[in-house]
Amino acid sequence: MFSILKQKILRHIRNNKFLYSALIVALALGCFAGGMTASSSVEVSDGLFIDMTIFFSAYSLVGANRLAVFTVAALNNILVIFFIFLCGFFLITTPLIIIRVGFAGFAIGFATAFFTNTYGAAGAVIASIVVWLPSLLFLPVVFYCGMLAVRSAKKKLYIKHVKDFLFFAALAVICGGVEAFVVPVLLRSATGLVL
Repeated sequence: MFSILKQKILRHIRNNKFLYSALIVALALGCFAGGMTASSSVEVSDGLFIDMTIFFSAYSLVGANRLAVFTVAALNNILVIFFIFLCGFFLITTPLIIIRVGFAGFAIGFATAFFTNTYGAAGAVIASIVVWLPSLLFLPVVFYCGMLAVRSAKKKLYIKHVKDFLFFAALAVICGGVEAFVVPVLLRSATGLVL
């Protein structure tokens, strides 16, 4: 069963390798640009350091309002899926999907570089919890939705893929749940590394 699933996944990636390659390149370039920006902008890093010190001090004592975090994270994820779905209505708007992935990469690269440069190994641990864990769960959803959007635009299959997008919107909510109920638990354990 797993071998059949693996073959289907590999076949799907091969059939859409150009789009997936473009999305991966956009993500990588965004990460690189974000990392370079965080590393070269001393004033921004200093300001963020003060803000994060206050945040970690308060977070270690109070924690987070998980319902509020879930609401914001789930809503943001759903908006990303909705944006991708809208980009699939016209072929001319599909490059916006790649640009959106590039912006996501910029945020990932910036946050990772900031935490690592500021807190060293402890920052790398925090970045893996706060940035990479949610991203590794949500980015495959974004990539697959992007592929569906491009296919919809090419073949005008908007209605056919509505159910698919609703399914991925549900996955986006689940990813928001991870950010709200899993990440805070791990982060609270890691805040002691930077205080």
